[in-house]
Amino acid sequence: MSNIKGNQHMEKVAVILCGGLGTRLRPYTITIPKPLMPIGDYSILEIIVKQLKEAQFDRLILAVNYRSDLIKAFFQDGARFGIKIEYSEESEPLGTIAPLKNISSLPEKFMVMNGDILTNLNYGDYFSAYNPKSEFALVPTYKKVYKSEFGVLTLNNHGNLADFSEKPSQELFISMGVYYFSQKLFEYVPDNTPFGFDQLMLKALEGNERIKCPEHIGDWLDIGNHQDYEYAQDNWNNISRRLFLG
Repeated sequence: MSNIKGNQHMEKVAVILCGGLGTRLRPYTITIPKPLMPIGDYSILEIIVKQLKEAQFDRLILAVNYRSDLIKAFFQDGARFGIKIEYSEESEPLGTIAPLKNISSLPEKFMVMNGDILTNLNYGDYFSAYNPKSEFALVPTYKKVYKSEFGVLTLNNHGNLADFSEKPSQELFISMGVYYFSQKLFEYVPDNTPFGFDQLMLKALEGNERIKCPEHIGDWLDIGNHQDYEYAQDNWNNISRRLFLG
């Protein structure tokens, strides 16, 4: 694993995970890979690339697999977007984190993100805020409200009703699919084995690592599901004004 050290300008690199099958968005993704699904005038991935260019990232590495030929044909080397784009191709699905071990050109700290999220998170500010000397990772979070569609029963030890709530709501902090890591990440990642973000977080907690989780107050949508995708389409005019698309 080669590192880039000693540069006066710290190279800002983002790995964008684009290899998923997009099963939640079928039938749309049978022929089009999820990162190329259109929203307004752009594809999802094009929006992300434009945002990272505006956030002054130097280089993007697209981790691709399913329909990678279409993604490569569209983005090529990134010249028309004004940012350098490279590719890391998975021969088999390896989860969220394991594919990073196949990338030999990552600097000391870097960003990793899913290629199917729509957010006005300021990627550059969080990159600057992340300090690998004091934190294993920085993982922005989003507070999401989940409302039950049903009345919820609470039972006592005898199987009798103890309480009842009609369609209760619950607030949960969720991972936004944007992560900031350093080279220390690879101490926890096995070779040639599927390994996801969930497994990494549990291993890091076992190792008493510090993981900073600031809350993002703003927009966040998971375009990988029908509900958020349709919401983004219907509300594109309002959302686009908040996405730093220059």
